[in-house]
Amino acid sequence: MIRIARTAAPAALTRLGANWAKAHEEAFLQAPQAYLDGDQSLPVKVHVYGHDDVRIALRDMQHSKCCYCEVHMDEYMARHVEHWRPKGGVCQDRDGPELKPGYYWLAYDWDNLLLACVVCNSLNKGTQFPLRDPTRRARSHLDVLADEAPLLLRPDHDDPDDHIEWRDDQPRGRTDEGWATIEVVGLIRDDDPRRTKAFKAIELAYERLLKMSNHAAFQVEAQAYLEQLRLAVDPRSEFSAMARSYLAPLPFPQSFQL
Repeated sequence: MIRIARTAAPAALTRLGANWAKAHEEAFLQAPQAYLDGDQSLPVKVHVYGHDDVRIALRDMQHSKCCYCEVHMDEYMARHVEHWRPKGGVCQDRDGPELKPGYYWLAYDWDNLLLACVVCNSLNKGTQFPLRDPTRRARSHLDVLADEAPLLLRPDHDDPDDHIEWRDDQPRGRTDEGWATIEVVGLIRDDDPRRTKAFKAIELAYERLLKMSNHAAFQVEAQAYLEQLRLAVDPRSEFSAMARSYLAPLPFPQSFQL
């Protein structure tokens, strides 16, 4: 998980989203208890928050990576627009009761939208959105979001490095927010061959760089391994946070600085 620099909202979302958000707010006010009891639901419009312009903007903003696990997403996976604060329902943890109707007024809010892979979003996060004090959760657009203290990291707002560290290819929390995020999106994956393969490649490249950098005949090869490591820590690469965490404390030969 890396820090993401949020770009400007796509025109399509600004144009269509405000009207639909207002319509949802007005509908809620007509029968608030029915919505809070789950007897009625608000028809959130996928074609608005999932507009092609929105997905493209999120894809470019996130370097075509999942906002949580950093796996590169193909076009099918990129269609899964993630609501950081869930839109239809919300629960404190995966075993807790789901409250309705969710953060419906943020369904088209650009600051609430990200791209996440199927594993992080659908198989793990779902409608989870843990707070330090769940009794302070906003239940409607009439409540104050600033009263909440979310435990789930928002990568365009929080620096994940302040909250999550890595031990080889597995993450560990530095803070409550770090541990909560790891749990909610299932970042501990002992059987993830893609991430394990990436880590082993980084480990091997570093070992070979050290060996070859000491021999004049292998300077070209050593430079190639250095470039491999530089690519691994590039924010556009998969698992760059893991690569950076592993390599940052390691010594490098004087003429082969990362």
